[in-house]
Amino acid sequence: MSDSTVRAATLATGAVVVWKVPLDPSGLAREPWLATLDEHEVAHARRLGDAGAPWAQAHTALRGILGLHLMLPPRAVRLRLGSGGKPELAVASPLSFSMSRSDGLALIAVSNGRELGVDLE
Repeated sequence: MSDSTVRAATLATGAVVVWKVPLDPSGLAREPWLATLDEHEVAHARRLGDAGAPWAQAHTALRGILGLHLMLPPRAVRLRLGSGGKPELAVASPLSFSMSRSDGLALIAVSNGRELGVDLE
């Protein structure tokens, strides 16, 4: 596998998996969540103050889930901001994902070869 292309290792083509992730909105234990994030994500979480804890938890979960499917450690998952500030994989991959957060919960959908979107309100 090259550095510029990764594959969706664990999903059949067209498959979709949705993960429900509980978040701790209290702001407690934020620092442990930051260990998996890159420096831009850490800075963003810190700028959010107490709201940064559930944000960091959701993004840590996202990295973990993507890492499972890509067979990479969560910290090795490379993300970038796409259009509208939506995170996307920074390398070519058939894997796509969508994440939504609201009121102490995150939904993360992952697919191989299918565009998707989740919304949680």
